[in-house]
Amino acid sequence: MTSATTFVSYASQDAFHATRLSEFLEQHKVVCWIAPRDIALGQNYGEAIVRAIYHCRCMVVLLSEHSNQSKHVAKEVERAVHADLLLIPVRLDQTLPSGALEYLLSTNQWLDLGSSADPGALMPVVDAIKDRLGDAAPAKPAPPPTVIREQAIEMQELVPDEWNRRGKRWRDRVWDSLFADKAKL
Repeated sequence: MTSATTFVSYASQDAFHATRLSEFLEQHKVVCWIAPRDIALGQNYGEAIVRAIYHCRCMVVLLSEHSNQSKHVAKEVERAVHADLLLIPVRLDQTLPSGALEYLLSTNQWLDLGSSADPGALMPVVDAIKDRLGDAAPAKPAPPPTVIREQAIEMQELVPDEWNRRGKRWRDRVWDSLFADKAKL
């Protein structure tokens, strides 16, 4: 695992923009973790993503019509909230967050890129990361691999609409795992 400070979350349809963003950040000395680039061959995808989120200190979320509909982006953002990462939403189009993303990002200021093709428009993201985290801020320790593996499995199974259909016992277990005291991890 590289010592990335910033996890880039995006819908697969926005891969071009995510790659452009991560390249820009890395040119300005902000080390990024982005899938699939940073997932080793043969590695479990969900486990790699959860581990990366816990090793990073910040998440940049690319908001678009596609990410708004992506269950994977919502799961990544939920894990980032759980890990207490700095969240920086960057809007690619005029779509407003809805559903889980609206809930998770409702208090965060975002950057509107709109149709801007100017790479300099991303400079506020670099500034926000460096201002809040510093240039050499160490990453916090990740939970043990067994916890990461369990949470990765739950991420793959977790669909918010199913919470009420699965019953109270399952819902309580998921709730407890999502909001458990970090000291217990």
